[in-house]
Amino acid sequence: MIIDPTGLDEIQDTLKSLENKTDDIKPLLKELANHLYNGVKYNFENQVTPDGESWTPIKFRKTDNTPSKILYDHGHMQKTLYAKTYKHSLTLGINATSNGYAYPLVHQFGTKDKTTPARAFMPIKLNGSLYDGVEKELDEIIEEYITI
Repeated sequence: MIIDPTGLDEIQDTLKSLENKTDDIKPLLKELANHLYNGVKYNFENQVTPDGESWTPIKFRKTDNTPSKILYDHGHMQKTLYAKTYKHSLTLGINATSNGYAYPLVHQFGTKDKTTPARAFMPIKLNGSLYDGVEKELDEIIEEYITI
């Protein structure tokens, strides 16, 4: 009995291509980091959460430098937004502090007593999960990357 599989070379080439793509994932991580970074910038510019909900308006204060823009006094939070990629991971963050206090956390998640409402701009929820739409977008980028 002789078995003569047709297309074996094609299958081997496809597997080799997939292996090469998953061997070095830094290009994929860079694409994911850029997508997340641009998403946060979009949220700040449009004053919306990662799922598109408008932020709670702010109360006018005479001391505000830009009263028409929520979460933008001097733009320090926006200027410290960064995305970094490593060999097997990526980091997205904001390094803004005031007197040693990481105030972006309060704006992202709000306060327990609700004196400061949550105005999420980062793609992560309080429970550590990603917003559904963001997770779906990342899945699509990964799928497209590994598609041969």
